[in-house]
Amino acid sequence: ELYDGEHDGIIAGDDWAEVQSFLAANRHERKLGKHTRYPSLLTGMIRDPDARPMTPVSTHKGSRRHRYYVTRLKPVEDKQLAWRVPAGEIERAVMAAVCNWLRSHQRPCEPGQLMSDGTLADELPCFSVPEQRKIMTSLEMTVQLGETELHLRIADETQPVVSLPARMVRRGAELKVVLGSGDPQRAPDPVLLKLVALAMSARKSLFSSKADPLTSHYSKRHLWQLLRIGFLAPDIVTAIVEGRQPPSLTGRRLLRVTDLPLDWAGQRRVLGFN
Repeated sequence: ELYDGEHDGIIAGDDWAEVQSFLAANRHERKLGKHTRYPSLLTGMIRDPDARPMTPVSTHKGSRRHRYYVTRLKPVEDKQLAWRVPAGEIERAVMAAVCNWLRSHQRPCEPGQLMSDGTLADELPCFSVPEQRKIMTSLEMTVQLGETELHLRIADETQPVVSLPARMVRRGAELKVVLGSGDPQRAPDPVLLKLVALAMSARKSLFSSKADPLTSHYSKRHLWQLLRIGFLAPDIVTAIVEGRQPPSLTGRRLLRVTDLPLDWAGQRRVLGFN
């Protein structure tokens, strides 16, 4: 049995409540990966073909960092039974599927909602990983990796929201995820990805009138170059994030385009998306 204490509280009730609120906020931020140097999009959401949780790991080869999702084994399980798949390919497929689902299941805007599902689908690939995780955890999304399919489920849906054909193909010493019947997806261009991230930072600084540490050290000329990129059409940004941009579109070319129009159709024409 539990009995109320007879002595006065050591900590004032208001202080106790404030500390508990602070701890709860920290737990939520850790869950989203805000305090992690390299947060992984699907942490806590993805399971292997045997329905076991998978956890993110990384390895380094020279200056390159490789990320994977690996089966979280129990102490008695054989290490050879673990699945290990490249994180980038899975994350790109999941991000594209979530954006398509948001576009096809647009709900009415609720009071206080900042953007519609359609707008969110266009903007989501540009969010930071913690912000993307916040959206996905609010949907209570789970990802089930299968030997022939990849299933995405959302809490209020009885059936998988998306089922993607996905095969495991061994390339050398590791498995590659092949979506559909084609070859593995082309990896995104890291130079283009960095340019998009810096451009979004420059645009944010412009709107907020506050310097962003990511771009505050650049010259005015370079900031204007980044700002042009900061107003790209959402589908162009999505294509860059997913590695689907035209082969001719390199970071050097994107940065040096001086006649990039503001209208999205013109941008697609100039950058070779038509």
